[in-house]
Amino acid sequence: MRRRYIIALGAGSVAYVLILYRFLSYSQRNRLPDSIYLTFAEVALAIGFIVTLGATRGRYRTVAFVLLGICIAHFIVMIVDYRHDPTSHNLGPIEFVALCIYAAPAFLGAVIAQIVDYIRTRRA
Repeated sequence: MRRRYIIALGAGSVAYVLILYRFLSYSQRNRLPDSIYLTFAEVALAIGFIVTLGATRGRYRTVAFVLLGICIAHFIVMIVDYRHDPTSHNLGPIEFVALCIYAAPAFLGAVIAQIVDYIRTRRA
């Protein structure tokens, strides 16, 4: 079970870095098109499905680790940005809330995985 948590944590962090951070400056990240956030939500859904498929317990806790990984990655980015410009993340708490909303489809992925697992075990 702990292995799933670590994988979920890493997957959330990597998704954030590759899709939203992309090694862009703070001002460039603020001008990302809306489609990037939709892509991020789709990837979160896929991660939620993949990391919880076949899980016997702790399914939604595992998905929470995806969100935790995203928040940890963003916190590190905030620290790096702060060193360049201390005023860059004035609304930091709101950024975390927004990230959790963008990543919320990961829980839908877990629901879909639970349905798939139910159908698979019912047929067996």
